[in-house]
Amino acid sequence: TDLKAARLALFMKRLAAFLQVNAAILFSSAISSDEGVAAIGDRSFPANVKVSQWPSSPEAQTYAQELVIQSGGVGIGVGLLFSFFMFWHLCCWGYCCQCFRCCCFKLSVTREGCCFQNACHKYWQLVAGIIVALSFIGLIFVYHNSQPMYGNIDDFFEGADIFLRDAEDFNCKGVVTKLLRNGSSLTELKASYGGVTGLLDLCSGNTTVGTFVKGSMVQMNDTFDAILFMIDTTQNILTALDQTVEKIEEAIVVSRDINVTVFKMLNQSRFIIQHLVDIYESDFAIGHIPLPLDIPTPDEEDFAMPYAAVYALGEANKTMRSVHTTLHKPIATDLGNKTRGSIHVNRNKITTDLVSVGDSILKQIDNLVKMEDDVKDYSEQAQSTKTIGQFAVTTLFSLTTIFLMVMFVGYCIRRNFMICFGAYSIFILFTWFAFIVGIFILLSMIFYDVCGCEGQYDAASCKTIRTLMKTNLDMNMTINDVEVSVAKSIDKLLLCPTRTDVSGNYIYSADSNFVDILGLISAFNFSKEVGKPKSQLLAAKPLLNADTMIQNATERLRLSKNLIARVSIGATYNFDIDGARYTRTKEGHSLGASTYYIKPEVSAYIISNNSLRLTELIGTNRQMGQSRNYLEAAKQRFNVSIESVVISLSNIQLALNNSRDAIDASALSLDDLVAFIMSINRYTPCGFLGRGYQNVVIGSFCEDVFSLFDNIVPGAIICMVSTILGFFIISIMADCVVFQREKTKQLLDARDARLQEEVELLGQPVISVAPSGKDPSSGLLLTESRDLNVHESDEKILSLAEMRSNCPCARVCVLYVQWNAPLHDCSFLCFPSLVPVPVSVSMPVLSYTLTFIRLLIIPFQRIC
Repeated sequence: TDLKAARLALFMKRLAAFLQVNAAILFSSAISSDEGVAAIGDRSFPANVKVSQWPSSPEAQTYAQELVIQSGGVGIGVGLLFSFFMFWHLCCWGYCCQCFRCCCFKLSVTREGCCFQNACHKYWQLVAGIIVALSFIGLIFVYHNSQPMYGNIDDFFEGADIFLRDAEDFNCKGVVTKLLRNGSSLTELKASYGGVTGLLDLCSGNTTVGTFVKGSMVQMNDTFDAILFMIDTTQNILTALDQTVEKIEEAIVVSRDINVTVFKMLNQSRFIIQHLVDIYESDFAIGHIPLPLDIPTPDEEDFAMPYAAVYALGEANKTMRSVHTTLHKPIATDLGNKTRGSIHVNRNKITTDLVSVGDSILKQIDNLVKMEDDVKDYSEQAQSTKTIGQFAVTTLFSLTTIFLMVMFVGYCIRRNFMICFGAYSIFILFTWFAFIVGIFILLSMIFYDVCGCEGQYDAASCKTIRTLMKTNLDMNMTINDVEVSVAKSIDKLLLCPTRTDVSGNYIYSADSNFVDILGLISAFNFSKEVGKPKSQLLAAKPLLNADTMIQNATERLRLSKNLIARVSIGATYNFDIDGARYTRTKEGHSLGASTYYIKPEVSAYIISNNSLRLTELIGTNRQMGQSRNYLEAAKQRFNVSIESVVISLSNIQLALNNSRDAIDASALSLDDLVAFIMSINRYTPCGFLGRGYQNVVIGSFCEDVFSLFDNIVPGAIICMVSTILGFFIISIMADCVVFQREKTKQLLDARDARLQEEVELLGQPVISVAPSGKDPSSGLLLTESRDLNVHESDEKILSLAEMRSNCPCARVCVLYVQWNAPLHDCSFLCFPSLVPVPVSVSMPVLSYTLTFIRLLIIPFQRIC
């Protein structure tokens, strides 16, 4: 017997050591593992299969089977399995009925087992204590790892809010977002600020899409306005040509007028000369009036030059009319009609596209602001549950630990009822408990497989979730008739880096902006829209060249000017002096004609004729002087007109040159407009998307949520394993309590002199009961005690009737006194139950209350 006891003691010590080592291994592995329980097992997540196809996909079905198997049937399978074992365990050990105890489970068999002897009590107690402690360790671990839950929720909503605000600033930073946040609707803002373009004017920041779209509209309007101004300016060339032709025709009129004046002066000169010849032939003395040879007379050049000038002007006029005809088509038709119309059409097309993009930006901002409100509401709802929610997870896993503790306490104080109550509670709750653990294991596995981070929580390492997004994201965008697939570029978008300088300005790179990554640059290529007006401009450019003809006309004009300048008839001659001499001679001739003749005697007829001639000379001389003055004035007008026409031709030539240069500049400005709009990739940095993906999806979803479930699982498993071990071991240990109580009980007859003597020593009345006879349970049972300490109590011993009134459910009542306990700590025990019900002797109210409680648990008493 001693050898068996020694071997049993050694076995119990080894079992306790084994449990301690396993607890240490579970605890350390749960803390040190980066991937946790979810990394256990080989699973093939169907990331390349669309979620909508999972029900019919063999890969998804295989994955679901792997999840169910590795999570223990989501805990239900494990729970039902162990619940089945628990049920048979309870039956075999007599928790349902003693009749189920058979074979080696009979009391007669276990009573003889060395492991149920008093010597092993402390070892069983040590093992049970280790198991209960292990369960509490798991519970503490669950509580510790569930505490970051609300902090993670705060981080998630904060990251989501930051991402939404970054997206808003990406679209249009500034006043628009504030107005929408203040409750204004997008429709109201459009009506108040002049539509989409008016709202885009409110966008601030150098690298927002809204600012760029508005800048594109401004540059487009400036470019097309400049081209239209150039076309309008070019139209003035035709007007200038018309005016030039008119001036040339006016010069021709002046030239012909000069020719008429020359002939007129010829007649006047001939008339004056003939009169002077006639006067001098009458022996008129020289010196009083001009000589015939002194009178200016037109020569052949004076007659020829006006004709030559008229011819030159006619050629110039013909040339300029030809220039007008040549330039009318490219200027009036090509530029004025076709190019202008093409500009209006394509300008409206580009404007419509840009306004459409701007409107999409504003709608996106409106949606983002609404999502901000949703995020705020969800955050407030989550925080409203914080007081209770932070203990919810721990509470779920604490029930079995509490009932395990009840079983352990029942064993320690030798109360089979407590062991029975705890065992049945665990049996009832275990499947639910295992299901909760299975749910946590299942979710941790799903999060682990979906993200595929394998312990490295950065955007580049978590490949599976990107593959899943790529497979299921059937999102195609159409911008300006260009359709792109987002799924093909999802990797680059989610891994988009943030590239800024020290001032926060975007540093362009092809891998850090939406347009280049999505291949949207062609959607903003308006080469086709500007191509037609550009080709029309360039086609008109060579037709705006009339330099040779204008130069020829200019030369003709200058020639005509030189020809007219050669017409000179008495340009410096003083006709006023001649007129004065004629007048003076006439007056003197009338007073004394003899002094004006060579011969003193002159006939009256000659004198009369000469007087008449002098009178006519006075008038004709005046007329010829006027003709000479008119001629000089006409020449002056002609020169001014020709100079004006030459200047006009020079301006026309300059305008044509400028128009050609303006066409080149307009073509370049159209290219610059296209290039500027295509530089939208400088205004679409996607770094905020990469940051949001890293912080919200990888950080909050993959890391925080997964870590929450995965870190709770080890503690939950520790609790579950401890519950299973504690249930089976402590429920077996209940027999130790039965055997211990049987051994420490002593059946005393009411006529025993020792009892009588002990009671009489206190001066109390002797309890009178019937003799026990053959049925020992009908007598008074008193727990054996080395020292009842009755002399230390002032309580009186209840009569048998009073004992029956406090225990109406039993046919016999016994007084049960613990070792070394005062009498007022006694308990009344009602057979056949072994469950003690404490009743205070001196507190009847409490006694009745406890009696009522006892009646409520009669079913458990009868089962046990």
